Amino acid sequence: MIGAAVLCIGLAACGSSGNSSGGSGGNPDPVVPVPSPSTVVGEGIVRQYSGSGATLTVGTKQFDVSDADLRVTIDDEPAGLSDLRVGQRIRYQGTSSDNGTTLALTAIHIDNLVEGPIEANSIDLDAGTMQVLGQVVQVDKLTVFASNIVPNELAGLTEGDFIEVSGQRNASGNVTAGRIELDNASDDFEVRGAIGDVDDVNKTFNIGTLTVDYANATLEIFSAAPAAGDWVEVEGSVYSAGVLMAEQVELESNRSFESVEGDLAIVEGEITSITSNTEFSVASRIVRTDAATEYEEGMASDVVVGAYVEVEGRLDAESVLVATEVEFLTDQVTAAYSLTGAVESVDPAARSLVIMGVTVMVTPTTRMEGANNAPLDFADIATGQMIEVEGFSSVDAEGALVAAKVEITTDTDYEVTGPATAISNPMLRILEVAATTDVTTDFEGPGVSDQVTFFLSVGEGDIVEAEGEWNGSTLIVREIELKGGSN
Repeated sequence: MIGAAVLCIGLAACGSSGNSSGGSGGNPDPVVPVPSPSTVVGEGIVRQYSGSGATLTVGTKQFDVSDADLRVTIDDEPAGLSDLRVGQRIRYQGTSSDNGTTLALTAIHIDNLVEGPIEANSIDLDAGTMQVLGQVVQVDKLTVFASNIVPNELAGLTEGDFIEVSGQRNASGNVTAGRIELDNASDDFEVRGAIGDVDDVNKTFNIGTLTVDYANATLEIFSAAPAAGDWVEVEGSVYSAGVLMAEQVELESNRSFESVEGDLAIVEGEITSITSNTEFSVASRIVRTDAATEYEEGMASDVVVGAYVEVEGRLDAESVLVATEVEFLTDQVTAAYSLTGAVESVDPAARSLVIMGVTVMVTPTTRMEGANNAPLDFADIATGQMIEVEGFSSVDAEGALVAAKVEITTDTDYEVTGPATAISNPMLRILEVAATTDVTTDFEGPGVSDQVTFFLSVGEGDIVEAEGEWNGSTLIVREIELKGGSN
């Protein structure tokens, strides 16, 4: 009887003897059961958040965050949606319905990868790197800096500043920063990463060049002693000469919420390792592909270490993400071109704006941030606002710049970085922006010392960066630099 009862649940006509409208011969139309929402787990970079408590964009996915019982934590401490910031890397859990087209979150967890002081003599502005607690932190064009970092870039930080870095470990084990916060009032140190060498006798292990002394630390979730390869969270309040005296070490090897076989899983990040033609890792999550896996903006042969992807699929019994789709997002994170200037016009229907005559396309996955870290909607963008755009070109965009990041800025200088065309001393076009130079312009670059050598050195398609004043039709260049060959 139990088996029959279970079977009846899946059959629309089971137990029905009366007539029903529709169908032939008095048989009722079949009733298709509505599937219950399934669980979704994942992690990725916050791209857009309106601040209204309605939707949140992580990677390429948009989530409903209107649930009044939504839990938000930062480093395991209670927080709220108001603590979300563009560029943060988060882990999330929620529900998926309508075959994954409707996603709603029930829990968000924000973890910084490293919290501590910038090491002496470690800031390299040319390379865009610095060291914090023995970890190399890499800054790129999409890194978001908190508003209290002035100027709002790596040059706004100094050695000894205490910073909090959210981001991802790359294939080299370094930290690619998604967001950097300045908090000189803090004196608690924290680092997350994979354990390298272990000294069981002295009870130390390494994460990067950091030595962690865990002799007096509380070990959480460990069934054995810390081992090489374990992904851990380390906390302490004493750090000296490259050694962190740990007060707590927590095993976080899965780095995920509780999940079960069949759950929808989504992970965004850099491919950090490849173990076979059908298996690779993204942000410590093992991904497996098969003949049914679909690829967007690329193909299976593009799965290489360093490629930036978003993977969607289902978890198997071993918590491996079996991919149904792999989308390549490398263009979005390399963002070779940039514009800074006043908005000349806005097209809400097309989600585009114009700066210095260049059309900028703002997509659902563009990282968007307002002044002083405030949320930013496309509807908030108005003519006359100074906007900084990092982006890339796309055949589909028909000559427009596709924005990877849009940020309201207090800068008053106009800037452009992009390919040079229509080169004719003293003029050229940069990313289709008309620019003119004169003898007062500061010229920089390999083999460049003045106006003459600059125009002898620059070629069609070479990447050039220029800064100056905009007269409404032409950039009057104050500084210009030949960055290198075409992308």
